Amino acid sequence: PYADKFQFYEFFIHNKSGRTLDSCYIGYYHDPDCSDYGEETLLLSDPTFSDPNIPDAILQRDFDADIGGATIPHSLGILEDYSFGMAVLETPKNVGVKTFHYYTDAGPTNDRLLWHIISNNLNDTDIAGIVAKYFHGTNPNIDDVSLIASIGKSDWVDIVASGPFTMEPDEMVKSTIVGAVGEDDADFYRQIDQAVAMYDFKFVGPSAPPAPTLSVTTGDGKVTLYWGDISERTPDSFTGDLDFEGYRIYRSQDNGQT
Repeated sequence: PYADKFQFYEFFIHNKSGRTLDSCYIGYYHDPDCSDYGEETLLLSDPTFSDPNIPDAILQRDFDADIGGATIPHSLGILEDYSFGMAVLETPKNVGVKTFHYYTDAGPTNDRLLWHIISNNLNDTDIAGIVAKYFHGTNPNIDDVSLIASIGKSDWVDIVASGPFTMEPDEMVKSTIVGAVGEDDADFYRQIDQAVAMYDFKFVGPSAPPAPTLSVTTGDGKVTLYWGDISERTPDSFTGDLDFEGYRIYRSQDNGQT
């Protein structure tokens, strides 16, 4: 079925402090485990989060492969051999994704440390001894996931964030993401593309055209059905195309009970 492998999440952040807040960030801590335990890798659809034509998607799966990579069921006996992840669809004030860092689980829970990671401040003395754990590559804002190939299998988690931005008193900003799963990498990206299309269309997906008005005449051992062509003439609300596929006619032998 359409749209059965992704879920949207909308977040509204309201400044009720009564004062202007500057240097604001909104971020997501991402810890999927769709692989053999501790044998994960991460993939980015756009490694720079800068191409407006490519969704800002983060994919996690087994390190070995997207099909048949995971071979060991987890503690509940379920084999998680699929590709799972998320995409950022909307950021506050359209600032875009400005932070992406990955590290081995479990990461810091101390706000003082998390702030420097989210705000890409790798020179602060609070994290002087652990910079290499949270910053990978030459870009201090966006980590290089290609380095995972040389680092090796691990239980990876990541933080993706947007900022900085300023919020005036009583101002509200919005952020939207989508979580998706695919049978393999290609299927995951198909789900993300469908989700982006639905988001762009205000969360409206494909729907059936209006049903035609049906009339019936009876004859000797037969009935004749008549209907109009409104279904054929109505554009798809999702694509705008005239893509009518056909009619289905059912005959009941129990007065419509089944």
